[in-house]
Amino acid sequence: MPHENKFVDRVLTLLTPHGEIRARPMFGGHGIYLDGMMFALIARERLYFKTDAETRPRFLRTGSKPFSFLRAGKEMVTSYYETPPRTMNSARAIMPWMELATIAARGAAKAKKKPSAKKRVVKKAPAKAAAKAGRRTAKRVVKSKP
Repeated sequence: MPHENKFVDRVLTLLTPHGEIRARPMFGGHGIYLDGMMFALIARERLYFKTDAETRPRFLRTGSKPFSFLRAGKEMVTSYYETPPRTMNSARAIMPWMELATIAARGAAKAKKKPSAKKRVVKKAPAKAAAKAGRRTAKRVVKSKP
């Protein structure tokens, strides 16, 4: 689907051979999704791929810089890094970087889905059960019968 932004169209053309790619407008840029999972973003006419602790060093070796923005006067640095310049020439050149980004995005999605340590849930005893046990409830004091 053509977009108003020619750069977004160019990126989608490069990435489409690798799967069902969609761009969604967000915060003045675009989120780039593969099968519903965000793995890249476009901001200021630049493409940034998702990274993690394992994939980030490859981006850093090429001189890639992270996407950052200001929030309340403070610079916020993200885990999205600019694609190396030569990768924007062909779908073949961008493929290894896209694969790294999808690996990082899948890892982040799995980390979000991991159940956290179970919290202890304290249930209040119903009034009848409390009455049998001779305990107080929030509503009233119940005395057990002799």
